[in-house]
Amino acid sequence: MKNHFTKSALSKSFFILLTLSSFSSYAECTYNQDTFDNPHQRAVWQQLISSSQNQALRQAWLQGQCHINKGPHFGGQPPPGGDGATLHVTVRYSDNGQGHTCHVFHQLNPQNQNLTTCN
Repeated sequence: MKNHFTKSALSKSFFILLTLSSFSSYAECTYNQDTFDNPHQRAVWQQLISSSQNQALRQAWLQGQCHINKGPHFGGQPPPGGDGATLHVTVRYSDNGQGHTCHVFHQLNPQNQNLTTCN
C-alpha cells in the first residue's frame, strides 16, 4: 500500500496548523484609542510591559488579559532600585479574580526587566 502523505502534503499541513495556532493567542494589553500619541509609542510601551519584572503581569500580557489605563505620564513614587525618574504607564490585570494595578517604568533592573510596582 502506497503512503498517501507526501512531504509536500505534510509541509502544507504543518504550515496551516502553525498559522492557525498563531491566531489563538494575542500577546498585548488592550488600550483606548487616545492612550498613546502614535503607534511607535504604543509599541515601545507594550514591549516594556512584556518585560516587566512582575511575572503575573507578563503572563497577563502574553494572554492579552491586561489593559493600559493611562499612557506614559510622570508622577507618583519612583520605583525602588530605579534612577528616580517617574515616567511610567498604568496597567490593570486580573489574577484569580482579583484586580491589580501596576505601574511599569522605563527603567531596567539588573535582570533586564522593567521596574514595576503593583498593588
